[in-house]
Amino acid sequence: PDLVAGREFAPHIANLLQDRHLGVITSSMSLLIGLATQHEKEYEILIPCVIHILGMLVVNKASAREYLYYRTPSPWLQIKLLKFLQFYPEIMMSDKPFVTQLQQIISKILTETDVSDSLNKSNADHAILFEAV
Repeated sequence: PDLVAGREFAPHIANLLQDRHLGVITSSMSLLIGLATQHEKEYEILIPCVIHILGMLVVNKASAREYLYYRTPSPWLQIKLLKFLQFYPEIMMSDKPFVTQLQQIISKILTETDVSDSLNKSNADHAILFEAV
């Protein structure tokens, strides 16, 4: 992470986050979290992109069938997206346009997570809930 200049590398990560395959996005989020742990300020520009992806998964439930885990769209990616947003707790206090979308997403996670008959689904959904909290 110290060898990568965030200002120069952030646009490349943004391109990866726009890929249509959730596997590429999930892998890119692992890289982004690693980079942001060292230089969080330089990757702040990616917050709207991350919120958009999270909204597609949580609100729109937009996910290819192979990325559904017990009817939950890519829970591992949702957790990574929420982990990245935890680097920026001050964003909830800002008046930026994406804050409303993030509030809607968090509200949906907090209010619509239920206990399921399937232990696997319940575990995945609660892992997302705990990360959101």
